[in-house]
Amino acid sequence: MTITTPRLRDAYWLVALLGLYPALRADLLLPHTWPGRLDERYSFGIIDNPFGVAGLAIAGLAWWLARPLGGKRYLLAVPPCLLVTLAASPVGNLLDGINSVYVASAVVVAILFIAHGKVMSLGFALFAMLLLLLWQFDDAVSLSAAALCLLTLVVGRLAVESVRQNLPFARDLGRSNMRALITRALMLWWPMLLLIALGLHLGNRLSEGGEAMLYRSGSVTPYCALEAGDANIILACPPGHARLLPEQITRLAPMETATQTLCAYVPPLPFDDIHDVQPAPFQCPPDLETAIAWQVSRLDIFSNIDRTVARAYAAQHQRLELALSSVDSTVDRVPDVAEREARRLFAVVPASTGMRTVSCGFADIGCGARNLVVSELNKAYRKSRARTERKFVADMRGRAAALKTDAEDAAWVPTARTRLQALLGDAQRQTHNAIARFRTASEAAQQLLLLWLVVIAIKSYLYVFARVVFDRSTEIDVDLLEVEGTPAQGVVRHRQEVNIAADYPCDIYYKANYQPLGPAPRFSIPQWRSSLLSRLRYGAWNMSHVAMPLQAGSSLTFNSVEAEHLVDWEMAEGEEVVFSYRNFVAMNAHVELRTVISLRVATLLMGRMVFHTARCRGGPGRLILRTRGRPATAEQVQQSIPAARLIAWDRYARFSVDSHLTRTDIFLNGFNLRRSASAAEGQPQGILIVEADARDGGILVGTLRFAKTFLLPV
Repeated sequence: MTITTPRLRDAYWLVALLGLYPALRADLLLPHTWPGRLDERYSFGIIDNPFGVAGLAIAGLAWWLARPLGGKRYLLAVPPCLLVTLAASPVGNLLDGINSVYVASAVVVAILFIAHGKVMSLGFALFAMLLLLLWQFDDAVSLSAAALCLLTLVVGRLAVESVRQNLPFARDLGRSNMRALITRALMLWWPMLLLIALGLHLGNRLSEGGEAMLYRSGSVTPYCALEAGDANIILACPPGHARLLPEQITRLAPMETATQTLCAYVPPLPFDDIHDVQPAPFQCPPDLETAIAWQVSRLDIFSNIDRTVARAYAAQHQRLELALSSVDSTVDRVPDVAEREARRLFAVVPASTGMRTVSCGFADIGCGARNLVVSELNKAYRKSRARTERKFVADMRGRAAALKTDAEDAAWVPTARTRLQALLGDAQRQTHNAIARFRTASEAAQQLLLLWLVVIAIKSYLYVFARVVFDRSTEIDVDLLEVEGTPAQGVVRHRQEVNIAADYPCDIYYKANYQPLGPAPRFSIPQWRSSLLSRLRYGAWNMSHVAMPLQAGSSLTFNSVEAEHLVDWEMAEGEEVVFSYRNFVAMNAHVELRTVISLRVATLLMGRMVFHTARCRGGPGRLILRTRGRPATAEQVQQSIPAARLIAWDRYARFSVDSHLTRTDIFLNGFNLRRSASAAEGQPQGILIVEADARDGGILVGTLRFAKTFLLPV
């Protein structure tokens, strides 16, 4: 039996992807994390089962959903949940390598999704949202690991779909022709490597410059790890940050219980006398005077920030002890007095970290990065301090109101001291967590930047390759999207007023910001899952609904504003039109809205991968669009058409490309399209809607318009 409903398929993929969650928590889903994680029994050790016994229910649900899909491969979603449940049971302790088998089965499910899943589906969207939600509550989930997992699934699926869509075209061209076209495209494309290299350079400069500014300004103290001797020795970095010289090593006074001689590195003064930064001892070299210089390596910037903040909190604890020693031993039983005293006590906690942003030059990337880090730290500290003060004052006010005896009065101040120290510890932990979150966000941003540059490289090359392949000299026609079904062609009229008669048999839906003449509409969200993001962007997700037919003597009339025209497209059964929601006005109930992700080389000529279509199904369709100025159809235009002016066309329409193959024209100029003959005799050519030439903006606007072809990832 074959599946018949998309909702069942969405449910299957949601359940199947849930089986990846335990491997994701253990950071074992992607192979690059495997080296060094296997033990002598070829197992990954203990993997937690977050599902408990519900893992068996999830496995059963996966089996039930897989049966209607019509392929045994979909049953591969069952083993992961079974294996992770078994591994967490007492039986799992007797089975060597069961965790490795689970990880392998989870990887197989990920590959199954890459091969047969769908990125633009409700099931995958729910899995992504659930994963990001669990990250907020599950400390075992790393944001970078979750983001990398989602990106791997998306990029892998798009790569497989790209091969599927372009393989027939590559076969038609032949190996020798493909080699020649690829070489010519590379010769024209190589300047993009300069832009990619510039992006990598700016990313590294942003990171390194910001770190250098933090160290130079004294906002962050550099700490180093000692690479010889005892493990886990952290000390303040010696001058030069590269090595610890013998003369910098100090022999510590022997202790009665010590079994070996200990040494330490004492940084030069001035250095805060705080116990957290006292020199960490390590085993002395055998010959201290002639010992080889010990190598040190500086910790990463976020570890140093964390240690610097810990030093600041240690200083606050000491100042707090001094301040509390001068506080009266008792307090009145009046809540207002207690609140005032509590605020005075809390005033010893500094109002800020002491780090301040500085004025930066326009091109000073390092200074900007430094200000970003300082701003985030100050924001986290202020938020933590304000929350801690509110909790402390409210607690102490409540305790004062509950005082009844002199003994309780005398205990108020010691209680306040203990409570304030505990809250200060909580604030330190919250600041530490904020630093960890900022670190995770920074790493994720670096990964996204790298991914963006990779996508730009691939997309820009494919765009140049498409310009080469479909150049007029090759006599190869362009069909921008794969053809589905039998081509059909309706009728198009352009006018400034579209009147829908009272006896029109099909309900009308129109964009909510339009106000046509006629009956009052009702609120509606037709096909709410279709093209969700684009419809939200252009205000076409919720629409106004008019039930047809109307009462006799009534009608529904759309009027265009000045300098605009309306295109009334009466669609034939099975006809599919590519359009943009920027131009959308109205449709009838027989129009099905769709989103098509096309990775074909021909599609990239338009500079994007995502297209929106309206397909007529179940009866005559009607689609109303708006254009700037008076539009024209391909029948009226015999010359080639600038691609930027093409706003709607039948999906099966074919084109030829009119352009110039020079580096300047490819990167800073567009191309024209000319409608070609139909693919088969007796098949309609298809309708093209061409917008009037707006002639807005200057040369820079035009250049940026073509540059976005390369800089936008989709």
